[in-house]
Amino acid sequence: MRIKIKLKWLDKCSPLLVAFLLLLPIQQSTAANNIGPDDVLRISVYGYEDLKTETRVSAEGLISFPLIGEVDASSKSSMELEKAIVGRLIDGGFTQDAQVTATVLEHVGQQVSVLGYVKTPERYPLNSDSSIVDLIAMGGESLFLR
Repeated sequence: MRIKIKLKWLDKCSPLLVAFLLLLPIQQSTAANNIGPDDVLRISVYGYEDLKTETRVSAEGLISFPLIGEVDASSKSSMELEKAIVGRLIDGGFTQDAQVTATVLEHVGQQVSVLGYVKTPERYPLNSDSSIVDLIAMGGESLFLR
């Protein structure tokens, strides 16, 4: 008897809970913004168009960049990677001052599972601008609302 009452209460509150969760933005930790294996990066150096490159981070966390070779990108933020590349360009004597921009195009290593009453429950890549609504939409039509 008690179990049925609890389930009825849950059924009545589920739409409110879902609505509340949809309004919450995803809070990403610092680790979620770090570069990981298989992430795709776009790196450019202001004033040096020939150094512009798109690359995938290796399983070891390394990227290959023109003139300076391999750079460790694993567990670094975009800003930390930019500073590392600037340092290597200056130390190598290629430039006296460089403005480097590193952008993560795909966070392949950062994924989220969309499970439950959705059409296609599976793991999806988590982008920096993803919201809960976006993630649920990736899972397809809600079977709960049918």
